[in-house]
Amino acid sequence: MTETLNKNQLRRSMRQRRAKLSKLELITAQNGLAKQARKSNRLLQAQHILSYAPFAGEISPTTLVRNLACQTVHLPRITNFRLSQMHFYCAKKVDRFNKYGIQEPRAI
Repeated sequence: MTETLNKNQLRRSMRQRRAKLSKLELITAQNGLAKQARKSNRLLQAQHILSYAPFAGEISPTTLVRNLACQTVHLPRITNFRLSQMHFYCAKKVDRFNKYGIQEPRAI
């Protein structure tokens, strides 16, 4: 019998799995992400890229973003915690942490 996980259980499971990854495994995954992305014509031709700031063992898109220097990269910023609203801002000024400890760009 297959057990179905709800969203919270799945998130907890993924956090636990990420926490077990070594620094080398994270760097290898990060480089693999960048390598795969370089094969994407759509990504390479895009003028604007939406990305994210890694948190709690997530794979960092830093290498990928560095390779996309000609595009404008945007990161999410929570603009209203109560209403769970998020907007994307240019990633040139990433200078603050939100209440969860995740880096966010300056709202400009």
